[in-house]
Amino acid sequence: MIDFKEGLKSVKDNDFLILLENITGDEYVSSKSLQFNSGTNRFLKLIGIPTKVSTSTKTTLMGDISDQGYLDVDKLEIGETIHYRVNSEFLTTYDNNKAAHHLQRKPLQKFIKDFGSTTQLDYGNKQGEHTVYVYKITMTNIDGYTINLNWSQVEGRCKELGLETFPVIWKGSRFDGGLIHANIELNTEQKEKGFEPAKYFTQFVKSRCLGKSKLGSHISTGIVVRNEMSINIDTFYEKSYLMKCLK
Repeated sequence: MIDFKEGLKSVKDNDFLILLENITGDEYVSSKSLQFNSGTNRFLKLIGIPTKVSTSTKTTLMGDISDQGYLDVDKLEIGETIHYRVNSEFLTTYDNNKAAHHLQRKPLQKFIKDFGSTTQLDYGNKQGEHTVYVYKITMTNIDGYTINLNWSQVEGRCKELGLETFPVIWKGSRFDGGLIHANIELNTEQKEKGFEPAKYFTQFVKSRCLGKSKLGSHISTGIVVRNEMSINIDTFYEKSYLMKCLK
């Protein structure tokens, strides 16, 4: 995923956007693809006969997911690639008192009162439990052309595979989101002078990062924005302010 500010540069005012709650965890990409060798297999490729099906999984932290049984790659379609995260008991426990470097006394007291003295990003899972959360699925044909599934297709495919998706926070355009935030922030006189709602979209997204996760009793770690109108369905990420305070 790219940075929120960078991703926002390519977003038009009326692009359809989906805001997802970010899931902090180990990052994986699982796929099933065709592999062709030289010689006769080139002919088989031309007439559309597969020669070998392979599965591969990559992660940044925990090793080969196929050995741990989080996702059955044999159930994937040929050419299908799934991008997802798996939260685990190996995640760091954060000391909420570290936020004292960034928060004043009263906000800090409220933070600790609401969320306790530590933050463990378990998303409602008990120790030893794991959940797969998907945020992107692509399909690649035999010619190497890749398309991204839209969010409705991602949800449908995950239902077929028995997987969870990143929770949806909000759907709408950059203009709509900015308008919602502007209506909260601006008084009547300021609105009458005229304003550009899209300029308030950044504050709108930041406001959606605040508070509790939809899946657990801990804080939200941030928002993932999917631009459904872009060719590659761009995804970009804004980390919550409280999570920045704990890092």
